[in-house]
Amino acid sequence: LTFRVSQSIDSNVPETRRNSFSDNSIFRLAWERRASTGLLYRFFINRTGQDFDPGIGFYKTINTSDYFYRLGYGWRPGENSVFNQHSFNVESYNIFENETYDLRSRFIAFNWNSSFKNNGSLRSSIKYNQEHLLATEAFDLAGQIYIPVSNYDFFEGSISYSSPRTRRLMSRLTFEYGELFDGTRTQYKIDPRWVANLHLEISGSYQLTMLRFPDTDMREQTEFNAHVGQLKSEFAVNKKISTSVFVQYSNVADLIGTNFRFRYNFREGQDLWIVFDQTLNTVLDGSRYGITELPRNENRSILIKYTHTFKM
Repeated sequence: LTFRVSQSIDSNVPETRRNSFSDNSIFRLAWERRASTGLLYRFFINRTGQDFDPGIGFYKTINTSDYFYRLGYGWRPGENSVFNQHSFNVESYNIFENETYDLRSRFIAFNWNSSFKNNGSLRSSIKYNQEHLLATEAFDLAGQIYIPVSNYDFFEGSISYSSPRTRRLMSRLTFEYGELFDGTRTQYKIDPRWVANLHLEISGSYQLTMLRFPDTDMREQTEFNAHVGQLKSEFAVNKKISTSVFVQYSNVADLIGTNFRFRYNFREGQDLWIVFDQTLNTVLDGSRYGITELPRNENRSILIKYTHTFKM
């Protein structure tokens, strides 16, 4: 059982609400039982006031109350079965306006998980969604497809397979399909991983999301294919010297990002880090930002960090 509460006071808030606990606070009450077999559950409730300011970070919604629940059960089928374990659960997340208790967003999902004794695991899910967009909440999905203000109800489903993590070459395959607002979304994803030896590990992922929407008066684009790719390599010469490289591409943001890290461990509590970051624009047309052309290099940084732990 967990209870958390936080309050912020902002001089920009009108005096009539500045010291109001209900307007400038957030609280959470959570209760859960974690288990792989038998009964499992999780429940939490949050309330965020209209003037609450987290200071660092942000909240998706304010002036709302939300609650989540998950109730499930897990069991082992027996020695003669090819399965090691099964579990299922029902979960739901709901967001309401504080004053009117009008529904803002909701999903209800049924999830099934099965793990084989020697051949990985399977996961599947069916989800029902409700999204009620306010008058100011129309937006462009993936920066491409216009989603007008309305009340939406839609279903989606997914299935994924993960190969055993004990193998040098492993992968996770995921397929998702369903409605999304007033259109459809089809998604394929693969996450391979190769452990070559004690020194080298290479992993990556590729995700293709196909969005298809009907033609409406305010919608200029009805189709978009989103590609997101990642590649990561980790190499350790020995216990003292290690490096990692991470590259990511997205045609939604039209960016390629690169991160390189070098670490040298002199001894316990004494490390040298060299970190290089670079982001490149893949499309230089700047008309959507009101300029003629974007620079090829979006940003670049080099960080050198040394840590030393003193013995007292």
